[in-house]
Amino acid sequence: MAKDSPLQKRYVKLAKKVSTRTRTRIPSNLKRQICKGCNALLIPGKNATVRIKQKKLRIKCAECGKIQLIPLKQTQ
Repeated sequence: MAKDSPLQKRYVKLAKKVSTRTRTRIPSNLKRQICKGCNALLIPGKNATVRIKQKKLRIKCAECGKIQLIPLKQTQ
């Protein structure tokens, strides 16, 4: 999709490798921006579609088609 796609994937793999070696976690807000199928950085509107259905956030990668479902918290 984007011309920087191989570079983005390289940086994501590098970040995962560093976190594995140092035994630190990648923050959850950053994990949600990474496709688990192809290691692409998900940017809504460019290479990802975001939908809210049945109290779940649905993020679909446009490069590999992988879908992430994130449950939404109910507000009272």
